[in-house]
Amino acid sequence: MYSSLAHLSSAIRTSLNRAAVCRIYKDTLDACWPNLSDQAQADRVEKFAGQYHWTVSFRQIGSLGLVAEFQKADVAAEA
Repeated sequence: MYSSLAHLSSAIRTSLNRAAVCRIYKDTLDACWPNLSDQAQADRVEKFAGQYHWTVSFRQIGSLGLVAEFQKADVAAEA
């Protein structure tokens, strides 16, 4: 789990250099954006993704809760 945006962005960048999608789970979202509703958290995550030229989509996955799926913007445009 990552608790700072600097560490999180580095981990996402590394993951996206290896794979098309990087999933970030609720525990990390809560650590980086604490005390927010899922919608407020999603809004902040979208702004964060845009700063790095990534796209992000969200899923509710059973007991895992909100999951953010990041992609490079150019990969998402090709899909």
